[in-house]
Amino acid sequence: MPQLNDLSISEYITSLASSAATPGGGAAAGLTAAQAAALLEMVCNLTNRDTFPTVADQISVTNHACKSIREDLLDLTARDAQAFDQLMACYQLPRSTQEEVDSRTARLQQALRAAAGVPLEVMRETVKLAIHAALLVEIGNPNLITDVGVAIHLMEAALSSARLNVLINARLITDSDFAVGCKSETIEILKRFTAQKNGCLAPVEEKLHT
Repeated sequence: MPQLNDLSISEYITSLASSAATPGGGAAAGLTAAQAAALLEMVCNLTNRDTFPTVADQISVTNHACKSIREDLLDLTARDAQAFDQLMACYQLPRSTQEEVDSRTARLQQALRAAAGVPLEVMRETVKLAIHAALLVEIGNPNLITDVGVAIHLMEAALSSARLNVLINARLITDSDFAVGCKSETIEILKRFTAQKNGCLAPVEEKLHT
């Protein structure tokens, strides 16, 4: 089977719609965030140096940052599917003896940590995009203001979706400190993003109505 990142859009959507467990919601969240990053890159690439020379250096830095985040998110999208497959494999491990039960439990807990950790990392990467979106609202090509707005909404969808995948795995983790830490971090990331989102979308709306 080809790697997730090697699929065409049509192949990916067909795979997502299939009876296979992966790709699923976690991969969809990561890819949504990667699209947000890509849109911000597009805005940077169309805020060209000749037309906007005074902000060219800032745009260049932002462009490189968004590209790096996009690449990380694509990697996480593939890793999410892998983490889920590994988790499902653990549920199939034998448990006829106490030794097998103990081994299965340990491996299952390790897999749950990974399955919760990947979407949490998606959230960490996604929220980094907000500051770049805020900058592009101010200095990016004004003809692309709606693309920045769409990117912000995609970030919100990705964050909310990734959080669900953190929670469904964290609830089964027996290390309560680790589980609570994961849940708390998702809340803090969402709070941080909400504050940044509101600051970004207000000027987007204002520019669309002037």
